[in-house]
Amino acid sequence: MNLLWASLCAVSLKVTKAKGRMSTLSTSKITVYCSTYDSIKWIKGYLSNINSQISEPFDLFFIDAGSTDGSLEEIKQFKFNRHINVSIFEPGFLSIYEAWNLAVAKSNTPYLVNFNTDDRLNFHALSTYHNYIEEYPEVDLFYGVHNFVSEIGGPNLPIGEYWRNLTNSLLSESEEKLMFSINPCGPFPLVKKQSLVNAGEFDKKYFSSADYDMWLRMFSMGMEFKRTQDIIGDFLYRPDSVSQSKLKESETHDKEIQLKYKK
Repeated sequence: MNLLWASLCAVSLKVTKAKGRMSTLSTSKITVYCSTYDSIKWIKGYLSNINSQISEPFDLFFIDAGSTDGSLEEIKQFKFNRHINVSIFEPGFLSIYEAWNLAVAKSNTPYLVNFNTDDRLNFHALSTYHNYIEEYPEVDLFYGVHNFVSEIGGPNLPIGEYWRNLTNSLLSESEEKLMFSINPCGPFPLVKKQSLVNAGEFDKKYFSSADYDMWLRMFSMGMEFKRTQDIIGDFLYRPDSVSQSKLKESETHDKEIQLKYKK
């Protein structure tokens, strides 16, 4: 383990074990992690959605950056099903990608997946990923299809079909063509922890593209990716999101990332 990960693992945190956890010893294969900050608009639906996962046991991390709107209390009071082993970390203010780095450092499972409060997973999403873990243990990162919606529970936007066709078309040319044209991995990729540790931290300077930077770094290191045609969940397409509200800067970051790893 490098010094960055060692320091993250050693950082002093307030950690809460939420109700409904299965045991103090986790035998889970997957950690689902969620960075939260004043998410009261989304949190009740999120908790219901993750609690409804039809899956083997899994760990669930909440990394809260100092919420003051009651959303953290909603998480602490929620009764999770017994197959979900919940931990709540309260490190004070962190950026999204700093929270992701903390989740990776604290996880004790071999795989992790991010799940944001305003998105929704299909009920069999984690079960699907468990099946792929068993079938393809050599793969470092799995990613499937996601819908684009303008409201939670709403119909799939046309951009969803366009994105799926674009991804398939680029992949049919080559995986390198795909990876250096767009970020195809979407909001819910399942990633090996050791592969993340080997690749280093998410780079927080890319405020909306640090995940793309990580995936391209892993790809450039020769790690194995697998795309599936399974619909993993719904991505809430929001004009007020950081990536959309700072679109030019985000696009500049994407181009910088592509140039950095281009051979």
